[in-house]
Formats: sequence, structure tokens, C-alpha cells
Amino acid sequence: MDEVAMTRLWKSRCVAGLAMVLCATPAVAAEPQAEVVQLWPGAAPDTPIDWTEPEYHGKESVTYVTTPTLTVVRPAAGRANGTAMIVAPGGAFSGLAWKLEGTEIAEWLAHRGITAFILKYRVRPRPGNPGPPQLTSGSDPMEQFKPHVDLAMADGMQAVRLVRSDAAHFGVRPDRVGFIGFSAGAMTAMNVILKGDAQSRPDFAAPIYGAMPDRPVPAGAPPLFVVVASNDSIMFDRSMELFNQWIASGNSAELHAYEKGGHGFGMRGKGMPVDDWPRAFEAWLKDHGLLDQASLPAAPIRAATTVTRPGALIAAPDHPNEKSGRHAVQ
Repeated sequence: MDEVAMTRLWKSRCVAGLAMVLCATPAVAAEPQAEVVQLWPGAAPDTPIDWTEPEYHGKESVTYVTTPTLTVVRPAAGRANGTAMIVAPGGAFSGLAWKLEGTEIAEWLAHRGITAFILKYRVRPRPGNPGPPQLTSGSDPMEQFKPHVDLAMADGMQAVRLVRSDAAHFGVRPDRVGFIGFSAGAMTAMNVILKGDAQSRPDFAAPIYGAMPDRPVPAGAPPLFVVVASNDSIMFDRSMELFNQWIASGNSAELHAYEKGGHGFGMRGKGMPVDDWPRAFEAWLKDHGLLDQASLPAAPIRAATTVTRPGALIAAPDHPNEKSGRHAVQ
């Protein structure tokens, strides 16, 4: 596809769908340098051989990802509390809502002392249909999007392993590694929890308008914070099922179901009660001791197990709305 056709395609529509990923234009300002950690040593395993297109960046989204990474967003100096959280944007396993459900979430976490790791997992538009695939109420998203689901799950598991094994370098506790995901990112979080082992399973998670894989919930699964809007025709029933299964299995979960909000609201204010879910999430994190200052082990000499792009780390400055607990996205 030539550049003119690609530009026309990406400008043609902005789909609410599964996370509003393809509403970008190719022209985008250069991002500040950050610590970007390559997820796998060498090429990521099992990437289809026909995934050869260059990675594509728009103003709001990213797609054609074949080299998964973690972008580290650290709290301001002296504010880190030892908690880590992997952030998985949504995007129908076809793209990533990088700003709405990635950088904006990571900055919110960093303002509260949490070291955030934005997961750029492998995605690609479906051949012959570059727009995001549309779910229906009766379809199984885990089956509909294979093999993309499996690649995202593998990248999610590897992200948890990497953060946990390199916790001292990142200044976090290996027993305080969380995972927040949105839509497809939330489904990835649940796959990681239910199909991962002890090293690749997060200690807590927040599936935001997500869904459950068809898998039994074991006793001792990590605590969940679940958010969904009742007028989300894609994920409301699935999120309710997720919560009910978690509670029925004797595990800890908190549910916030709002009357309005639709799908893909992120943390951007809509002038509705759903805008308050970040405040509830902050209270939940505090109640679980995840905002308390943790004692950290001394950082050892860093082993050459990851590849990083040099440059200053992204550090979140003090936020003007810190006292209110709200995050006003500009």
C-alpha cells in the first residue's frame, strides 16, 4: 500500500469499537526519549513469517508491531513506592490505543508512585480488512482473534517475567507486580493470569472492560479490580461474568459497573459518573497496601539480558490535581 493510500485509510474513520485505535494520521511529533526495553532476546517467538510491514505510529495509536517492548514511565525522583504495573492498551488485537490506554494511564500511575511499563505487544490489522474487527454479543473474542490473542498473551507473560526478574534495576518489588489492561489488553491480562505460571503471573490486576478466557479460575488467584459500563454492548456481560466467576471461586475482586460510559473510555473525562473510576481504583490500590512505601533490595550490577534504547527516562511531574485524586487528561 503506498503512502497516499495509507493516509487516506487512517484518516477515513475513527472507530469507537474495541478501543478507538485507528483514528490517527501518519504525521506525529517525535516522542521524548525513554527507557524502552526489548521484551525478548532476539526475535519474538512464533511471529508469523508474513508479518513484515514496518511498525506504524499515528497520533493516538500504533499498529504493525512485530518487536514487542516495554516503555518505562517512572515516578518523579523520590516518589517511587516499589509497586510496578504493566499497562496493556486495547485495540481489537489489530492495533494499540497507545495514548488513551497507554501513556495517559502510565502517567496517572506514576503520579501515585507506581512505576509503569507500557506493553507494546504484537498486533497487526487483519489481511484485507485493516479496520478493527467488530465483536458481536454472541462471539467469543478469544477464538475470533487467534493467533493474535496467543501472541499478546506470550508477550504479556514475558513482560511480567522481565519486570519481576529485573525488579532491583527498575526499583520495584518482585512481589508487587500488577497488570492493568483495557479491552483486548484486559483480555490479555486475564489470559496471563489464568494461563501463566508463578513467575509470569501478576500479583494483582485491573481488567478494564475486559473478558474471561474459557478456563476455570483457581483458588488463590490474584485480586482484581473490574470496571465496565452497562451500556458497553461489547464487554458488559463479559465483565460481569469475569467478576462472578472470580467471586464464586473464592477469590478477591471489586466491581465498578457504571450506567453510562460505553466502550473505550480510558481515563478521559466524559462528564459522567464513570469519570470517577480512577478515584475508586486509587482507593483500592491503597487498601491493598500498593501505594505504601516498600523497602527495596539493593540493585545489583545489571546483567545484559535486555536491550534498551538510551536516553532520559520518562518521569511524571507532580500533577496539578494530585490533591483531588483525579487525573484530568488535557
